[in-house]
Amino acid sequence: MHYRDLRGWIEGVESFGELRVVEGADWNQEIGAVAEVAARSERPPAVLFDRIKDYPAGRRVLTGIHNPTLKRQCLTNHLPLDYARLIGSCFCPYCTCCVAGNCAPCP
Repeated sequence: MHYRDLRGWIEGVESFGELRVVEGADWNQEIGAVAEVAARSERPPAVLFDRIKDYPAGRRVLTGIHNPTLKRQCLTNHLPLDYARLIGSCFCPYCTCCVAGNCAPCP
């Protein structure tokens, strides 16, 4: 799955269930607290805050994009989302041994 902009990335993350949407959060304390709790969860989701208190409609905040799961990393870097085939023989989908097709354990 490829995306062209942030909206496409959000749709991709939502399609495999790693996006949580929070509506009506207070900008002063709730956004930071919810983002912190989500970041510390076992599988941290991306969290999209919409309809933020005291802000115009359409202004949103996205958190959790820097603590991604492997599937989100594949989406972000335009790699195949069926990463399970890489996991069995390769420890690092970004190293040169895997890119060359050898899929040997990384040094």
